[in-house]
Amino acid sequence: MSYTPPGHDRDAPDEFEAIPPGIYGCVVEALELKYSQEHGNAYINWTFVVAEGEQKNRRLWNVASLLPKSVNMPGGWYKSIKAAMNDGGDYAEEVSKTSYDTEEDMAEIVAEVVCGRMVTLAVAQRIFEGRKQANVTAIKAYEGDLPQLSMDEMEETKGSNKRPKTGKKAGKPAKKAKKTSKDDF
Repeated sequence: MSYTPPGHDRDAPDEFEAIPPGIYGCVVEALELKYSQEHGNAYINWTFVVAEGEQKNRRLWNVASLLPKSVNMPGGWYKSIKAAMNDGGDYAEEVSKTSYDTEEDMAEIVAEVVCGRMVTLAVAQRIFEGRKQANVTAIKAYEGDLPQLSMDEMEETKGSNKRPKTGKKAGKPAKKAKKTSKDDF
């Protein structure tokens, strides 16, 4: 049975609908190390903020397991880092080869680099405990028109509907994200 906070009515209508299925340009807002209740396995909880379109400023979440058999899977920890950094996998490879004292150290170091980056998310919907819920099915490199943000710029715009700022371009001009095969999203 799932946890229900005191005073929460599970049968009350939702305040908002689940984000519709689609492709969204998002900012990586946070990475948080957590442990599963049943087995104590480590995973990273990603928090994203939709940066454009009708769903702008809505949040999405994704979980990436840190189990050895899961980290290299599509949507796994290293593939997600590769997509966020859009560097051909160089940083993800560096993370995979680095020895960290603790999983917390690894999560903090990666969060300092990845948070504030733009990514493209493929979002579907699923039914969870009888309600529609957004489900991130893929994290890809962002190729839209919005700039990449530094952590300072992200902090400046927290709580604002101006996030992310336009006007400051990072590197070369970006291109629209395109689905090039049935496996892309």
